[in-house]
Amino acid sequence: MRIFIILLTAAALLLPAGCGYRLLGSGKPGCDGLLMGSVDDLTREPLFGPLLRASLSSAMVERGCEGDVTLDVTLKGFKNEAKAFVAGDFAREYLLSVTADFTLRRGEKILAKETGIEAWREYYAGEDVNATNANKDKALRDLADTAADKIIRRASLALGLGR
Repeated sequence: MRIFIILLTAAALLLPAGCGYRLLGSGKPGCDGLLMGSVDDLTREPLFGPLLRASLSSAMVERGCEGDVTLDVTLKGFKNEAKAFVAGDFAREYLLSVTADFTLRRGEKILAKETGIEAWREYYAGEDVNATNANKDKALRDLADTAADKIIRRASLALGLGR
């Protein structure tokens, strides 16, 4: 019983000191010090801006981002192009691509900017319009996740180099 009381007392003393452990490889890479800022969508794809914001927010929560540097993103370009065709000149495959810029700021002070971050995703045309739209919607969500990951990784790198 004495040993239990001693261990309990030691744990109580060490807890406020912030002692702890972390398993190697247990966390996702990047984003120390980042906070979610604005996502300005200058494109003509009405669904992508909100999807990217949701993906960025979700990725930041997963990675445990918190800090005093705000990440603001601007969507500059969005394309949905037919890439492969079948007989009769019907599109069979499409390519979605997005171009984004980001700014890192602490208060009003700009710490870093990066332009021209690109991400893309292919999707197939379905047998009818509904299937094609469903494929496009899934590709938009996947593209938002891919773009969010690229932006957070690049912003984390820029933040690390700027300190």
